[in-house]
Amino acid sequence: MAVNFYELLQKGKDAADQVIQNTNEIGATLDELRDSLSMFLEMDVDLVESIEYAGETSKGLVIGMLTPRLKTGFNIVSIKHNVTNISRKLFSIKRASEGYPVTLVFDEAHYVADNKNEFDRALGVIISSSKTNLVLRVFKREVVKQLEKPSPPEI
Repeated sequence: MAVNFYELLQKGKDAADQVIQNTNEIGATLDELRDSLSMFLEMDVDLVESIEYAGETSKGLVIGMLTPRLKTGFNIVSIKHNVTNISRKLFSIKRASEGYPVTLVFDEAHYVADNKNEFDRALGVIISSSKTNLVLRVFKREVVKQLEKPSPPEI
């Protein structure tokens, strides 16, 4: 039986196009969330991702400092104010190599989204929670406090 390489290449191209579309959808949704957070908090903020390690506390401290750090497979998504460098964790995210499914972890709950609608819904649950809004209040208060500090006199 002969292999039809052209057909296989076309299938791969279609799959690659879908991966790009999925990745762009996820990125656009996170950009929209960032813009909404900036508007809601009345300040420019970014969403930043960092690797999540097993045994790491919410403050970034590692339990058992002498053991090698093991990745969980998730990234931490944090809100960050670039002028003050203050940041707070919002949730964890894990993307499949194809973009979807995306797994979000928030407050011990796992949300698995197989498409954009489910991803939007899961993010909506997270950002509308009282816990997220308490984190945002603390974040804003710390940023404002830092910005109001008098700067040291120039020499």
